[in-house]
Amino acid sequence: MGRLFARGALALSLTFAIFAATPASPALSQTAPEATLRLVSESTWTGTGRPLVLSFTATNTSSVPLGMLSVVLSIWTPARSRSLYELTLKGDATAVLLSQPFPQSGSLLPGETRTFRLREELDALGARDNALFPVKVQLLSADAPVGTLRTPMLFLIERPRVPLSLTWSWVLSDPLQLGPDGAFGPGPIEQDIAPGGRLDAMVGALANPRMSSVDVVVSSVLVEELQRMAAGYRIEQADGSLRPVEAGTGGAADAKRMLGVLTRIVARPHTELVATPLGDPSEPALIRAGLGPDIPTLTSEGSAEVAAALGGTPASDLARPIFSALNGPTLNRLTQDGIGTVLLDSNFVTPPPGVREAASPVARFVSGSHELDGVLPDPGVAAVASEYQADPVLDAHASLGELAAIWLELPGTPGRGAAILFPEGPSLPPAFFGGFAQLVVGSPWLAAVPATDLAAVVGTPEPQPVPVRTGSVFPLDYVLRLKEAKSRLNHFAEAAVGAKPLVDRLHQRLLLAESATFISSTARGDRFVDSTLGAIRSTYSSIQIATTQVTLTSRSGVLPITIKNATGYSVQVVLRFVSDRRLQFESGETYRVLLTGPSKTLTFRVRAETTGRFPIKVDVETPAIGTATDTIAQTVMIVRSTAYNKVALFVTIGAALFLAAWWGRRFLPRTKP
Repeated sequence: MGRLFARGALALSLTFAIFAATPASPALSQTAPEATLRLVSESTWTGTGRPLVLSFTATNTSSVPLGMLSVVLSIWTPARSRSLYELTLKGDATAVLLSQPFPQSGSLLPGETRTFRLREELDALGARDNALFPVKVQLLSADAPVGTLRTPMLFLIERPRVPLSLTWSWVLSDPLQLGPDGAFGPGPIEQDIAPGGRLDAMVGALANPRMSSVDVVVSSVLVEELQRMAAGYRIEQADGSLRPVEAGTGGAADAKRMLGVLTRIVARPHTELVATPLGDPSEPALIRAGLGPDIPTLTSEGSAEVAAALGGTPASDLARPIFSALNGPTLNRLTQDGIGTVLLDSNFVTPPPGVREAASPVARFVSGSHELDGVLPDPGVAAVASEYQADPVLDAHASLGELAAIWLELPGTPGRGAAILFPEGPSLPPAFFGGFAQLVVGSPWLAAVPATDLAAVVGTPEPQPVPVRTGSVFPLDYVLRLKEAKSRLNHFAEAAVGAKPLVDRLHQRLLLAESATFISSTARGDRFVDSTLGAIRSTYSSIQIATTQVTLTSRSGVLPITIKNATGYSVQVVLRFVSDRRLQFESGETYRVLLTGPSKTLTFRVRAETTGRFPIKVDVETPAIGTATDTIAQTVMIVRSTAYNKVALFVTIGAALFLAAWWGRRFLPRTKP
């Protein structure tokens, strides 16, 4: 007790010295600190026999050396509420409990960075309860403060008997960069999977062997792109040129490494795997565009792709709507597919005015006769994590402190829980993830539970209508082009009976064109649409009508037609003739034909009604779907008929004979009178 009194007196004397050494100028508090302090490491938790060990760096941002250095470590009375805790991260919100100086040798030159390490035994705190203590670290130069660092310190007097249940969800996703030609467009994928990148840091944090009961959302787009990259790829440069990357080098090596780590993470028994639909679409946007019937196919193909790449089985009752895109129609469809729980963003539900924290990490949403549970991340944790990004290590400790504040509000109450979610896109610095994961797994007062079990732990409140959210939608002209391409592909599939692999590839291109990435970037989506239509046109151009002219020497005859098929596979077509009354087809003017080789000659019985030359239009079309068809090839044949009508021929011959006889009479002898 005497030691605590002595330290308190020392703290008061230091405080007096600081104020005495500081000029009483109103503008002083507005000046920028002369040194920037960043947290390097700190004890996950402390207690009796577990000292506080803390290290930080200090960078001299002034133009003069800083000498006569010392560090003052101050521990303040505990923060008993979340609001008070958050105030302690920004200022002196409680009273000083303990203050300890640490004299330092040397100086800090302009632009120089030094690391300082502190160790403080905490027996003198005399803490009798688990508590969250604010800690302030000040760097002094000539007894004047030049830099300040504030961080929380959790003190445990015993191992918690009722820990706080925590569901934490990690969304591994990247925008769609892969183009229809197999090359990658501009985007962040190479930087994100490189060592130290966002996705590399997240996957590295998940690889922590102590990690348990975690929900990992793996984007089907990311898996597809990693597989393509691992085998070697081409990526577009700023000048439009394509840069090749060989397998085993650069981004290809990074992709292969990440796939290997993800495979091991998914294989752990306590990892709950969630796969996104193919292309990472926004279901509300698809439904509003009239593309809702594609969603089951997108969902099944996305799950199959993730399962095949990583060897795990995605959960069938858990989903992550991309960017938390959930509305009434989407909820209905999800429940019909057996989904009982969805992972949402912290701002999905707007709290009442003046209230930031949600009453429960689980909400029951209802639409019509359908209900499901939504896991809602704590908005307070999300806000703290977002506020201290400039110092990732401090950010991780501050976020953990927010969870500790939740637990310490009612530390012995069972059935309490919290949720956090790291969403799509860059929301936090990469250095945050590994440190935060290490803190969570090292905190005995936290018990990780999978998302599908959280409702059973904390219970669910009364059902509430799913919030009305106005999400982004596809432009109408883009939807019309996409639907037109789908119609053309359906016709092509009916015709190209021997080209199923090609049809499947084109079908997947149009499914990828429904990605949420293209809602705001339709020009990139148009590449998938245009490439599909181009492949169909290219195939059609390999089918040609070789016969251009036919001569009929009799009134009834055979019309031969030769069709060349250079596609390399069987094609089912409809041959249609359009002629006038001078030529009649005995079996009709429409014929269904299967082209199985490079060339096929067909014959048709026809009847010429007159002689002469007349055109016939020949169309090679796709088989009819309803009443619509597409034209594959078209030509105009010239039919020349030399057949005569029998009556006309008889009259002509009779007239000729009569004229010949009449003319021959002049040569006959005549009798003179």
